[in-house]
Amino acid sequence: MPGGRPPRRCTECGTPQRLVHVTTDYRESGLDNVQLVDAPVWECGSGHQEIELPNAEQLHRLLASLVIRKPALLRGPEIRFLRKELGLSGRVFANRLGMTPEHLSRLETGGRSITATIDLLVRLAVGWELTRRRRIEFPHDVEPVVTRLDAAPDAEPHRVRHCEDAPLARRWASVPA
Repeated sequence: MPGGRPPRRCTECGTPQRLVHVTTDYRESGLDNVQLVDAPVWECGSGHQEIELPNAEQLHRLLASLVIRKPALLRGPEIRFLRKELGLSGRVFANRLGMTPEHLSRLETGGRSITATIDLLVRLAVGWELTRRRRIEFPHDVEPVVTRLDAAPDAEPHRVRHCEDAPLARRWASVPA
């Protein structure tokens, strides 16, 4: 026991775990197109894995930034992710967008098509709220994305790499898909 700490144990079977780094889908985000590269994972001898998300807040900020800058129309799960990243209920977010909660729900679940106008409205509302909360300037690189929405095919998956040696506030970085 280096440092006097007992080894970390698996929550499923109780056996000792070791730290490994893997590339894995991050479905827990609610997005089906996010991969974590070199993510720290605790693994036991039985093969059970428990992902560790150091500085999850920074990871989610990065994902929100990638989503609002993607060069194709937003998808329902991405709108839901952005709403949750703002910490808003469906009712409050729908009200801010000038729509009913039922309409927003249909957009988020795929029951209703997302138009370029709705896409733009969501991006601007989320971008504005994030810049207000973080006291930063509105991202100027969002405007060119918005003007090209109709011409863009759906974007590649979002991939983010965990950088163990980086300062805590920069542990997650975007990598090309």
